[in-house]
Amino acid sequence: MKKNLLFVLLALCAYHLYADEPVVVLDSIISRDPYDDLYKSERYTYDEGARVLKYIEWDNTGSSLKQDSTFYRYDAQGNEIFREKWSYPRSSRYLGWKGSSREEKEYYPDGTLLKTVSWGYLQPNADVNGDWYRNIGYTYTYYDNGLVHTKLMSSGSASVNGTEVVVNQYTDKVMYVYTYDDQGRVILEESFYKNTASGEWTEKDSRKTYEYSNDNLEDASLELYEDYVEGEWIPSSKTEREFDAAGNLTVIAYWSYDSETSNAWEGSSKTEYTLNTNGDILSYWEYEWENGDWVKSKKSETQYDASGNKTLVHVWNVVDNEDLEDSSETEYGYDDQGRQNMSAYYSYSNGTKKGSLKSVYTFNDNDQEIEKITYQWSTYENDWEGKTKMTTIYNDNGDIDYIKEDFFDGFDYLDKYIHTYYYTVRGTGNISDTELDEMNFKVIVSTGTIQVEISEDIPVAFYDMTGKLIKNNSTICDSLSTGAYIVKVGDKSVKVMVP
Repeated sequence: MKKNLLFVLLALCAYHLYADEPVVVLDSIISRDPYDDLYKSERYTYDEGARVLKYIEWDNTGSSLKQDSTFYRYDAQGNEIFREKWSYPRSSRYLGWKGSSREEKEYYPDGTLLKTVSWGYLQPNADVNGDWYRNIGYTYTYYDNGLVHTKLMSSGSASVNGTEVVVNQYTDKVMYVYTYDDQGRVILEESFYKNTASGEWTEKDSRKTYEYSNDNLEDASLELYEDYVEGEWIPSSKTEREFDAAGNLTVIAYWSYDSETSNAWEGSSKTEYTLNTNGDILSYWEYEWENGDWVKSKKSETQYDASGNKTLVHVWNVVDNEDLEDSSETEYGYDDQGRQNMSAYYSYSNGTKKGSLKSVYTFNDNDQEIEKITYQWSTYENDWEGKTKMTTIYNDNGDIDYIKEDFFDGFDYLDKYIHTYYYTVRGTGNISDTELDEMNFKVIVSTGTIQVEISEDIPVAFYDMTGKLIKNNSTICDSLSTGAYIVKVGDKSVKVMVP
């Protein structure tokens, strides 16, 4: 079997270990098969603020080796302003790096989004010199209360001429203008084209009108879409909603307007819900539009246990003469802590119920998933049989140490992959002399031992450079190997070297 000698890749997942202090980052996730061959890995690099600068993913799981690289940039306020992804598929069609996606953002001085631009990359084959082009973008203005006032849509394109990509002009296309009620809910969205003579956005294009049946609703009871055609507004489509006294949705219906033949509304789909006193869905009917009226097409019923947890969802299709035909069923189970620990999906074929996929979960005392077993349906046994098992081990800090994947061979679970997580601590410089003078504690280091002298009752903890907690609730940590360690006293942290 081919052995892979690859650089260690770093992976995404940064979080603060201490408030305003050193940051622990997940450097790498290295995935290997039972033969210790590296088949997949990921890498993230960060800036001083623990923001992602570059992400590399290496994947050898398919028919050919693949690598993706994504680059990020940020402004002074920490807002992401640039993201660009490249792929190296290593196939006969593309022999080198190929652009995948790019997004740029600009912000107002107060951090509000000003502009977004999404780019495409055109390279139909390896014979063409690929190039980036601006695909679509939006520019925003705001009312004084922070709600969007206008949204300008711009777009561009690209084409191929021989072996070169021709980038076409990126131009402003449509201006959207928004109006709100006193609740801050949008009641009108208008779109305009630019008048070629005046250069102003005055040519009407379309509008969406929103109506609300009461002041407490966030969703509109009516959304009406209209197009401006030859000097008049012509309906296009609409969405109608009904709510109960508590504001729960009970009916939603979608309509389209036939402006060419009947000049009348025609239904697209409708759903009617029945709820319990908690607002949970007990059942619903779905409808289709046939011969000028709504016709039932599907029914669903949901059951709950005494704690309000969903335990069963059964779905029927409506066949001739409104008869119900079993379609699917989903079961849910819970442990004694109320955590969902099982889901099982069944389908029906010619009236026979067969399993499709079942998952069983186990959790630790911190509500973290430590095992997930999936089952598939055995047509021979007419029952569930094993498929995969995923075991997650956590370190002392409660972070993932490794994930082990196994597969069921018909008799037992065999090793498939192991995903190992590696951590390190970033930004762990020593505290300055000025800061040390202001502190009410002293750190004393001797061979194999760190001791903290402190005048008041403040929590003390000791960590290694991977972020692993060694000892806490003590001012002395001994039997240490030579190396660097982090001592946290209250909200302050120092890095020390143990001889």
